[in-house]
Amino acid sequence: MAPATLKQFYNWTLGCIGMTNPDIRDLYQYILDGTPVQIAP
Repeated sequence: MAPATLKQFYNWTLGCIGMTNPDIRDLYQYILDGTPVQIAP
């Protein structure tokens, strides 16, 4: 099941902030180039 559908049923992020591709596209316009992003396992 796709994350966009999955998030409607339960907390699939295990406490993290889950974002779909459309969420990322919306957020992108507010983030400046060079902003540090941490991706952790």
